Amino acid sequence: MKRAISKAVLDGSVDGAELILADSQQLVPLDESPLKESGAVTVMQDAVYISYGRGESAEYAVIQHENLNYAHAPGRQAKYLETPFRARTGVIIQKIKDRIKNL
Repeated sequence: MKRAISKAVLDGSVDGAELILADSQQLVPLDESPLKESGAVTVMQDAVYISYGRGESAEYAVIQHENLNYAHAPGRQAKYLETPFRARTGVIIQKIKDRIKNL
């Protein structure tokens, strides 16, 4: 049962991460379209990661996310992952609960 619950939590977390990624796609800066195209949800062991950038471009993704002084196109912004995560926290928790209830 413990294994089933762990899988349900992981699956619910993936569901939530995919929502955050979709929301962040609407906010990620467009100065470099490869940044938007690099968004991904990855599962490694028991953790779910949402990322932008690969290799050397990962540093660029972090700078774009953290620098509040950059000017972006209308509707685009820094904190393009943090903002959707904060907005969707309750939904993510519910997705995890739903996965556990369906065991």
